[in-house]
Order: sequence, then C-alpha cells, then structure tokens
Amino acid sequence: MAPHKSVHFIGIAGLGMSATAILMKEQGWQVTGSDEAFYPPASDVLTAAGIPIRAPHAPSNIPPNVDRFVVGKHAKLTMANPEVAAAHARGVPVMSFPDVLNETLHGRTPWVVAGSYGKST
Repeated sequence: MAPHKSVHFIGIAGLGMSATAILMKEQGWQVTGSDEAFYPPASDVLTAAGIPIRAPHAPSNIPPNVDRFVVGKHAKLTMANPEVAAAHARGVPVMSFPDVLNETLHGRTPWVVAGSYGKST
C-alpha cells in the first residue's frame, strides 16, 4: 500500500476493522471511519489513535479526498446503505475487510485469536 493516502472505513466499530484501521494509520494512511454507533473498546482505541469517527452512516461522513474505501461485511452494509452507495459512486476502490487485511499484513507474520468469548480481553 502506498503511504500518505486517504482511506475511509464504513463499519469501523468492530475490533477487526478498528485494528486494521490503526495498522493502516501506522503505515502512513490518513484514516477516517463511520458506523451506526461506537462503544468501548473499539471507540477508545480509535480515539486514542487519533482516527476521526462519525455515527450514524451518512454520505456526509465521507471526506472529499478519499483514495480508498473499506466496507465491513454485515447485513446493514449493502448498497441500500446510503454511505456504501456514495462510496461506490466515487469511482475509487471499494475493498472488503478481508482483502484490505490481507494487503495490510503482507510481509508480516500474523497471530490469530479465535473463539466466542474473551478475545478483546
């Protein structure tokens, strides 16, 4: 990924999306994001990382200079979502979370923690 580009995460409040957003910021990206609502621990780590976050989803959340979008995968993030539709209308890459995570972790050795409970503690 090229440094010093701008990326907007739609559905950033999940732990996976927020962690990936922080990784991209550490790689030199300007990162913004939105979601329906924000709660700890994701809201705390995003704020501490200096990543601007907005709720709820709306086209006005999208900065004018975005080079790439990352869209989380859940039922509310379809083309019926006005922010997702606005992202696709921009004509810049709209990527899935798994694709961006793969690209962000390129050249690293990731560790995965799986399970139903206790992953964030």
